[in-house]
Amino acid sequence: MTTQQKRKYFFTSKLLKAIERCPGGVLHALTSNELSGLDGLSLVDMTLKKNGVLKPLWHPNAQKIGYCTQGKMLVSIHGPTGSEQFLVKKGEIFYLPQGSIHHIENATDVEGFNSFLNEEGSRVRDSEIKLQSEIEALKAEVETLIS
Repeated sequence: MTTQQKRKYFFTSKLLKAIERCPGGVLHALTSNELSGLDGLSLVDMTLKKNGVLKPLWHPNAQKIGYCTQGKMLVSIHGPTGSEQFLVKKGEIFYLPQGSIHHIENATDVEGFNSFLNEEGSRVRDSEIKLQSEIEALKAEVETLIS
């Protein structure tokens, strides 16, 4: 097997690039930018520190499937048909519908890991909206109007 064939069908986690670091943890992604065969898909690994929190996110153009690889995660989903909150343990799979606001926190005092398959490919960052930064921007605009 040539190196070219290995890159097409086999890859290591070394290809995953950090796309976000926050006090609660880190997100690493593998997109079609790194592996052309992932047309329309991306793989994201999330590591949350003990009791770490992933800020609320919204993907208006993508859905996700998550798999808990270590620990326990409290997942909150808010969408047009209602809200749901559940605990995901190692080996369990969960679904985040397109357009839902979701929030994930590590429910243990050890590091927790999740892997996600996203339907959004190399646009993983383009279609993700971080609600906290949007709210802060809106707050600044309102404060300017009031002043």
